[in-house]
Amino acid sequence: MYVKLCLRNIQRSAREYWAYGITISLTAALVYAFDLLITSQELSHLSADFETTSALLLIVSAVVAAITMGLVRYATRFMMERRSREFANYLLLGMRKKKVCRLFLIENIGLGFGSFLCGLALGSLLYQIIRSILLNSLLEESYSFSIDFSFSALCLTFLYFFLAYLLALRKSRRRLKKASIYDLMYGGVRREKTVLRRPVLRFLIFLLSFFSLLTGLSGIPEIYQSPDPGLTLVVILILLITGIYGVHIGIPSFLESLCKLPFIRWKKARLFLLRQITSRAGSNGAMMGTVALLLSISLFCFIIGFGCRFLYPVMEDYICPFDILLDVEAPQIDYQPALQAIEESCGIQQATEYLLYYSGQHAVVDSLGESYYHRFLSDTPDDRCISLSDYNRLRVQVGLAPVSLDNRSYLIHTQFPEYISILEQVAVPITIAGVPLQRHALYQEGLGQEYGNNGTGFLLVLPDYVCSYLSRWSSCLAVSTSVPPSEELARELYGYPYYSQEGYSVLESAVSLQIRSGGDSSMIGYLSISFAAFYLGIVLLLICATVLSLQQTSGISAQQYRFSLLNRLGVSESQRNRLAFRQLAISFFLPTLVPLFSNLFIFRMVVPLGYERLFFPIAWKSLALTYFLFFLIYICYFIATYLSFQRYIRDAYSG
Repeated sequence: MYVKLCLRNIQRSAREYWAYGITISLTAALVYAFDLLITSQELSHLSADFETTSALLLIVSAVVAAITMGLVRYATRFMMERRSREFANYLLLGMRKKKVCRLFLIENIGLGFGSFLCGLALGSLLYQIIRSILLNSLLEESYSFSIDFSFSALCLTFLYFFLAYLLALRKSRRRLKKASIYDLMYGGVRREKTVLRRPVLRFLIFLLSFFSLLTGLSGIPEIYQSPDPGLTLVVILILLITGIYGVHIGIPSFLESLCKLPFIRWKKARLFLLRQITSRAGSNGAMMGTVALLLSISLFCFIIGFGCRFLYPVMEDYICPFDILLDVEAPQIDYQPALQAIEESCGIQQATEYLLYYSGQHAVVDSLGESYYHRFLSDTPDDRCISLSDYNRLRVQVGLAPVSLDNRSYLIHTQFPEYISILEQVAVPITIAGVPLQRHALYQEGLGQEYGNNGTGFLLVLPDYVCSYLSRWSSCLAVSTSVPPSEELARELYGYPYYSQEGYSVLESAVSLQIRSGGDSSMIGYLSISFAAFYLGIVLLLICATVLSLQQTSGISAQQYRFSLLNRLGVSESQRNRLAFRQLAISFFLPTLVPLFSNLFIFRMVVPLGYERLFFPIAWKSLALTYFLFFLIYICYFIATYLSFQRYIRDAYSG
């Protein structure tokens, strides 16, 4: 009899708590797929840098496991409270409490184990998708489908879920053993605890939190410009977290105030709809705040994921358009041995040797003042210069058109848009070698100035005859290679003995090397962060949608009673369905409004200061894909919850 009862309850739980079962399956699939990725011998042999990816994914898997433990604990407690009257009836019929506890444990283990097995099968398929992306798109290896099995990945995934169920069921068993029949019978109908009982206090919290949220959002553009960016970031994050959480705690009082407005209160069935939402909103404010915070983190993870996929490869090309950029602080360097080593290692498509000069004045440095990048790059008070002919050779090498100057003009090249906005406001007349010069133009294409190469963030471009009067500062070499240079070549070039024209060896501290290794190394770095961000973001989104779905089915008997009253009052079925749809839509999408709005501003945290012109066209693409992925998953859960809710209401009509 107990076996039959247990199987029937497992089947019923799978039908009623489908959102929980699906989320456990999808989470298990993600965890198992990434555990297979972590333990993959094939990928570790193909790329030496794959260990970094494995370590990052292992950390994220541990975080996901902790989050999953919270979900399992919440769901088991929810199911126990939902079925408390059923357990009380078992006890009244003579079943021992130990049997009831064992029955509940077996049912949860059966539901969880079934979901776990489905997740393993789905995870194997998901791993093949990730593997094909890595092999085809990244490592340029041929992909062939193969059934992969890793005992260590299986054990690691099983350990995560075993600990999650062990901790959750142990606590549920302890609570069930301590509960009396009275507690079980009436525990489901007791008034839930409200975070803030006084409506006036909740409304005040709502206003203060809304102000905190706006303050945090408005302060995001100032993070990089503040004297202490780290401290400013922490303060803004505290303001955002407080604002998002507090707004949702105070939302019930805002909705209750709407109920008092006559044009809302008495129009059609709005009073019924608002009372349905506000009846439990006071006790669910903390839950809504937690869900909103997790949704904000999920959206930000998606932005990071798409950003690493689309934005930062563009950023790398802009920061370092040359494959190798070498700068040695010496008037004249013989680069022939270095060029020979580069040719043997990765081939040379084009190479440019050029000189940088001391200008003997500091008008541009003084004009930039305390701008953000200048605080880090300005290591000398002297403006650095380059001749027009060398400058045009560099432009041609990176695919830009050459420019011209007359004998009484100069131009400034900087890849920092922040510098452009400052310099556009001042004329900066300069005199070099007794020759007064006027500014001809400002250019801001990528020319390898991000890390102080090619000048301290900017270069004065002067006519060749003017540079002939100046002292040389450094000898530079810009190389475009046939294949991406290796890390071994970078170490060799950095420690290479460079000799000046006088014959003495230059100290290693005078050598500055910027190299774009590209290939596996950089792409694996981008994709590691991208995969980890998507991994965490999807799990958080699934958990939030599951919690909201379970919340809509809690207190379903009261919901059935109210909708059955509408049926007896003559409300048509189509209108009842519309009311149910609106109720669920408001309950489901209310916690998403603040995160969706906030992330329109929060995503600027991933855009470096001054690079908005370069990043925003691609950043908006990343943001659009983020919202598409978010709504694709979220709406699927909403539709399934609505269909399930509609079935419950239809049962009330028939009853």
